[in-house]
This record gives sequence, C-alpha cells and structure tokens, in this order.
Amino acid sequence: MMGGTPEIPEWIKSLRQPGYRNIFEYNEGGHSPFPDPSRPNLWGTETLAGDWNGNLLIVFKDFAETGFLHRRRDGRPMYSHAPNFATNRNLCALLSRSGRQLDLSGRGASSCGILYASASFLLRDSDARSGSVTNCLSTSWPVLEFTIAHMPRLTDIAVCGVDAFEAFCRMGGLAGNRRQAQEARQPLQWRGLRVHCTSHTQPTAINTRARDGQRGFDIAAADWAAILKTAFSAAPDT
Repeated sequence: MMGGTPEIPEWIKSLRQPGYRNIFEYNEGGHSPFPDPSRPNLWGTETLAGDWNGNLLIVFKDFAETGFLHRRRDGRPMYSHAPNFATNRNLCALLSRSGRQLDLSGRGASSCGILYASASFLLRDSDARSGSVTNCLSTSWPVLEFTIAHMPRLTDIAVCGVDAFEAFCRMGGLAGNRRQAQEARQPLQWRGLRVHCTSHTQPTAINTRARDGQRGFDIAAADWAAILKTAFSAAPDT
C-alpha cells in the first residue's frame, strides 16, 4: 500500500505534549497502529499519498483526534487515511480535475509523486472531530523539517488552510500574505522551494470560497490546477 518511509528516529517517537498523543505511544502495551510495527509510516495519510521520492508535499492541519482511532471500525489500520472522510474525497476529486489521480483505496500511494502530511504531527487527545492545534505547531514543526529533509526530489509544497500556513510562517520563517498568494495563484519562495497556498479540502472550507456565482469547489479546483501544473511540469525556480 505504501513505501519509502525513512527510518524514524527515536526523538520523533518520544515527542510529547499535554493534551496530545504521539501515535507511537500506541505501540506501548502491545497495541500497534501500524501494519508493520518495525517499519511504520510517519504520517497516517501516507496510505493515500506516501511517495517520499515525490516532488510535491501537501500539508493539512492534522491527521485526526484520538477518539477517531478508538472508535474506528472500518477494518483499516488505525493509523491510515479514512477513504470516507470528505477531506480525502475532496482532495482526490480536486486533483483528478487536473489529471492527477489518487486512488481513495490507497493503491499506488508510494508512487504517486505526492506526500501527504500535517502541520500537527501529534494527535489531539479528544473525542471532538474539530479543535485547535495552534499550541502544538511548534512541537510538531521538527517532524515537518525531518520530512522535508528526507524528500530528495521535493520542489513544491502546498499548504492547505490557516494552520499549515501558520506553521510555515511562525516556525519556518516563510514570508508572504496567504490570501494574496492564494488569490493570485502564485507560489511563495522559501528555501529554494515553491510554497503554494490553498484552502483546506474540508467541505466548509471549500464552500466558503464561493463568490460571484462560482462554486467554492471550482475555485479550489483552479488552485490545484495551478499547483499541479507548476509542480509536475516546471523546473524549480533558482
């Protein structure tokens, strides 16, 4: 289903913060969230897009709350993407509009050219489907740094929503205006990479973008058309 995940260092497995849980805590006491505990995925969403040799990194808010792990009953590994989540379905549909296919079941995840990660690596210890991760961004940032450092062909990053953008600005020193970059569909330059700004693919986030008779989905699709054209058909800026 997936492959290419680098060896995960102990410092990542040991990250802790009150109010959050590290997915590796579930390896303790005989509980395993992974198909293969000896070679786990770093991000739960790698099972949808887990190509560490890809040139596009997509960063959303977070994977899920711990309540999702505990109540999951779909027969899939605890720490893997949920095909029925609207966020994932919308992402696949938006990419498909521009000819980039992601299989919702996860087939081809390790060779799709994309890695799907989160601004918050740690999971909110909660039963609530939504909640703030702002106070966890700094703790999680080194895991994103690790991810970027282990993508040898990376040229483009798509930050999806306010939390992902805040992480790159506050911890990574990214400079620029998110709304202006999103509306102009022009990437920001950061460490020799191109950083694209778009909305989260959660339905509410997409629907609020509707304007002038255009559906929010169509506006978001135009964002992704620009991102994919740049990421997969243009050389990185120098």
